Amino acid sequence: IEGTLPIDPWYIGGPVIKGYGRGSKILGIPT
Repeated sequence: IEGTLPIDPWYIGGPVIKGYGRGSKILGIPT
């Protein structure tokens, strides 16, 4: 998914970032 879609699902979902974990690092958010 990370390769197919940009940060859209992460920054739009918000709380979804916690689920990804790795995505939080990209946004600079300590999970």
